Amino acid sequence: MFEIGAVAVKGFTVQEDQQFQIYVNLNRQISREIIELTNITNEMVAGKPAGMEAINQFFEFVRNQESVSLVGHYISFDMFVLQSELMREKLSLKYQNTIDTLDLIGFLAPSYDIRDIERYAMAFNTRIYPRHSAIGEALTTAYLFAELLRQFSERGHKTGRADPGNSKPNLVALACFHRLKNG
Repeated sequence: MFEIGAVAVKGFTVQEDQQFQIYVNLNRQISREIIELTNITNEMVAGKPAGMEAINQFFEFVRNQESVSLVGHYISFDMFVLQSELMREKLSLKYQNTIDTLDLIGFLAPSYDIRDIERYAMAFNTRIYPRHSAIGEALTTAYLFAELLRQFSERGHKTGRADPGNSKPNLVALACFHRLKNG
């Protein structure tokens, strides 16, 4: 994992002023392929926290938001990345509530079978931020989620905890970027 990005969501509103972004020092060189894909360079991660410290800072952000759940586009992947980093330290992640935008899309528009977040964002007419950056992916996910939640609510469904009238941010949209190859 070399970057974590997140943004708070309150009801149907993305809280762009409540973002979290951190680069992670891998203590080794980033491959040329990763640099070309993400524009993240060795210089950008030099002196940054190691994986566990970055994860601790991320979960501190989540606690400060009083979040009841993490939201992601294919969230099981992001949770797998976090869990893999924790396993390196012989730690594990306690149960964490998660919501996957793919599940909401499957409920609201079952004929959609695209998988690509940018194409879903276009289909639901939501904002698209730069790809291959954790904060860009988190923002795109957050806006897509807010629109999906709005449509879910308009159809008469309730989420219980994700109450649009709640005065505190209650969800955190997450994106993790990891190395694509060992080495």
